[in-house]
Formats: sequence, structure tokens, C-alpha cells
Amino acid sequence: MAVKPSAESRKENLAGLAADRMQRDGYSALGLRELAAAAGLKAASLYSHFTSKDEMAIRALASYEARQTAELEQLMSLTRGADRLYGYISMIAQTLLSKDRSCLALVLAVERKAVVPELLERVVAFADRNAAWLARAWQAGQADGSIRSDIAADTAGSLLFNGVEGAIAFSLVRCDAPQWFIGQADQLLQALGVTPR
Repeated sequence: MAVKPSAESRKENLAGLAADRMQRDGYSALGLRELAAAAGLKAASLYSHFTSKDEMAIRALASYEARQTAELEQLMSLTRGADRLYGYISMIAQTLLSKDRSCLALVLAVERKAVVPELLERVVAFADRNAAWLARAWQAGQADGSIRSDIAADTAGSLLFNGVEGAIAFSLVRCDAPQWFIGQADQLLQALGVTPR
């Protein structure tokens, strides 16, 4: 006898599907009927899991963040700070390679007029967490000599996050998006004093 999935696991599955669709097509293009069909549910049954599209988007961003946090924790096991930064770039390139998707926080920031303030607050928190992680990797690289720069870690973290997100956005209009993105991000890192891969 098959085990029936719990309401929480169904909710998490729907959030993952919503995150994937928003990463590819944007928040405004997220249709609840199509999402329900992809999950094998009737559209009306979605409302037993989420009261609104905004609630679903909030849960989708939380799911996206949890996956990214696990990946960032793995990158912290790399010895050199420079390797952590290049690992961050590779992680994002994998997102671009996977079904032409973008950073979910970037998608939501671009569509800021269509989303509720609570969701935008979470997008800002996501950006701050990423910049802080990059700052820690930067500081580690300064300490181990793999980053030759006097730029303060907090400044570098913000510069890198903003530069990387901009490169993501413009990579999406190119046929070689992941390769172009990696090239741009590598140039940015090396211009700031990060030793080459």
C-alpha cells in the first residue's frame, strides 16, 4: 500500500514547482491552474495548501533559500576563500544551465510592483544574506592569501552580490548564458584581486 504524502510534503512540492516556474517565467506568469495540473491536483485544491498566490510565492522563496543555504554550507568546506567565491559562481551557472532559470530573488525584485511588501522584505533579506556570505568568503581569502586586496569584506560582499546579480540578468538574453556569466563573474573577481581558478 502506497503511503499518502503528508499535507506538508505536498505543500513543499508545490512550493518547489512554483519556484521553478517563477525562475523560468516570472512571478506574473505563474498560473495557479497550470501549477495544479503540473502537481496532479485540481486547481481548487491548491487553496487547501495556500490561501493566495503571494503565500505560495513566499513559501517558494523560502524553499529556494533553504536549497541555496545547503549549497553554501558545502562551499564553506573549501579551504581557500577564492575557491569559495568561484564555487559561488559555479553554483549560479548551474542554475542558468538548468532549464534557463534565473535567481528567484532577482525575478521577484524585477517584478517588485506585482508582489506584496512581505515578499519584497524577504528578497532584501536574501540579498543581505548572500552579501554577508560573500563577505565571509572574501575575508577568508584575504587571510589565506588567495585574495590580494585591501577592500573591506563588507564592501566586497555587496559589490560581488550586486555584480553577480547584474551579470545573471544580462546573461539571460544571450544564447551562451552560463558561459558568458562565468566569464563576466571571473573577470569581476580577478579585477578585485581574487587569484584565478
